[in-house]
Amino acid sequence: NGTPPTLTPVTINAGPGDQTDPHVSGDLAAYTSDAAIRYYRFTSAADAAIPMGSSARDLLSDVSGGKIVFSRVITGVKTAVMVFDANTPAAAPLELDPAVGSIRLGSAIGGNTVAYVDLALHANGELVIHDLATSSAVRVTNDAAFDQNPAVSPDGNVVTWEHCATSASNCDIWQAVRVGPGWAAAAAVDSATPEANPDTNGSLVVYDSIRGTDRGDIFWRPVAGGAEVQLQLPSVEANPSIAGNFIAFESRPTLFSTTDLFVYDISSNRLFQITATALVTEQLNDITLLADGRLRVVWASDEDGFDQRR
Repeated sequence: NGTPPTLTPVTINAGPGDQTDPHVSGDLAAYTSDAAIRYYRFTSAADAAIPMGSSARDLLSDVSGGKIVFSRVITGVKTAVMVFDANTPAAAPLELDPAVGSIRLGSAIGGNTVAYVDLALHANGELVIHDLATSSAVRVTNDAAFDQNPAVSPDGNVVTWEHCATSASNCDIWQAVRVGPGWAAAAAVDSATPEANPDTNGSLVVYDSIRGTDRGDIFWRPVAGGAEVQLQLPSVEANPSIAGNFIAFESRPTLFSTTDLFVYDISSNRLFQITATALVTEQLNDITLLADGRLRVVWASDEDGFDQRR
């Protein structure tokens, strides 16, 4: 265990309604607030909503630098992936790869790379990677497997996601690595047991998995190939996110306990506990590494109820 770090708590949004699924990059956090996407700037403590226009619902955001991607539901028309630049908030969000009747969910962004799942290409989803710099897109998968839950490295050169051959609940972890103008896709972790919730810093892919009698542990392995490493803890761990050498994750003593947040430093083999709330579940964490070496971790908390998260 590491010496307890100096923690500076910040309330991003504790207002009425359900605020959940936060993501963080540098100075910005983006999150779903009821039917809208909002974003918070740490240096100014300003919190604002992305204009919805004709949208019935915006959800499932991710953020990189000043850009926020999310899914926009236009009732009876389409579910589109949008990108919004928080540095030019007066400009409306732009749709990526416009298509009639699109059904696109689960977008992620790193640098100028956006990955999303297209359910119109196949009912089980196909992974598409869009380059914001060139306004071009490439379909990475083309099969009947379930493709879901993508993540993109901060530099935009690695995409990882859940690829599930037979069941959406028993997945392997796949990765796509930028090679010149294209992408090389392959299995990063392919086992008989379920793997889920991947994330990547560009060098490592981190994920959770159920192995044997364990109800959940954190694992990682190099993008370039190499041995899998397990974070060996006696409790139940899930939902890792990675920034630099630091992995944030949820941990609980038993499968039915509430979860607290921890951060593990790979380089020093130290574990830091971030929250300690026996009656409150902290979940859906994300982590970012700032230029000055500080870390920011964001999460949702259910002290006011599951549908009234903060």
